[in-house]
Amino acid sequence: MKRAKAAMVAEFDLIDRYFRPLVAEGGFGRQLRDDCAHVPLGALGADLVLTVDTLIEGVHFLANDPPETIARKALRVNLSDLAAKGASPFGCLLALSLPSALQAIKNEAWLADFARGLALDLQRFDLQLLGGDTTSGPGPFSLSITALGLASGAAADQPPMLRSAGRDGDLLCVTGPIGWGYLGLQVLQGALALPDAAQRQAVQHYRMPEPRLAEGAALRASAKVHACMDVSDGLVADARHLAAASGLACQLDLARIPLAQPQQDAFAQITGGDDYELLFSCAEQDADTILQNLDQGAIIGRLTQGQGLTLLDADGNAVRVAKEGYVHAKP
Repeated sequence: MKRAKAAMVAEFDLIDRYFRPLVAEGGFGRQLRDDCAHVPLGALGADLVLTVDTLIEGVHFLANDPPETIARKALRVNLSDLAAKGASPFGCLLALSLPSALQAIKNEAWLADFARGLALDLQRFDLQLLGGDTTSGPGPFSLSITALGLASGAAADQPPMLRSAGRDGDLLCVTGPIGWGYLGLQVLQGALALPDAAQRQAVQHYRMPEPRLAEGAALRASAKVHACMDVSDGLVADARHLAAASGLACQLDLARIPLAQPQQDAFAQITGGDDYELLFSCAEQDADTILQNLDQGAIIGRLTQGQGLTLLDADGNAVRVAKEGYVHAKP
């Protein structure tokens, strides 16, 4: 699957240039520096947390992926953003952009399977479809889901787990192994063969990632996590995003990153994306307590003063990464 060339306008540059100036200073949009908007609901003692993601055929899923899994992935990647805020989902909006030649490309049987898959996950995650829109056009099939959740139950003075809330000296941690999404895409594209069990797990993870809602709720309930985000564009790229949003630099220890398949290319796994584990920061003295509540959690690095990202090998030497992760771009 080919992705947009890095020479195009990168996602964060595009946001800085055109859309951040439209957001009110101090408003609920938080200067578009996070994956979610937070709207305090004083009467409920909770924050309304909103997020939206768009998936495009040939970029975020394969044209021959089962329609059920396409629907479920679209919902789950949004729930992953809510998980990073410790929010409980309660509803969503769906927008479909179908090719004009619908009958030839996506017929009613396909849409019935798509709806069946969406229904399964609406039931599983106990949320309602609240509305949406359907359009057609000349482009590829794409869909957007807006997910809504409530973040509550934390200490009254506890700020949301924003990606911009990291502190100098914080340890960086992840909730689970990195690389399954990348490996699944490689398997589906015929570029990699894994043992049967691992191959099934990789494909399952790529097509239907598991949002870490329970883990996110536990992190929020601990009241000890500072910054948090989900890993979607690649661990290295997203660690840089978290550090930059916090006005800091970061170091990652390659030897400490839990890899989905340690015998496979480590650099490809930590930059490939589609992981949907949570990346979070906390004070060093709190890390062990937090990780006790995470079955596969691991410390992988640290936030420091400065700018940029340094990746260290097992000997503590800095190593260069040619590509940190997926770059969203404007055509």
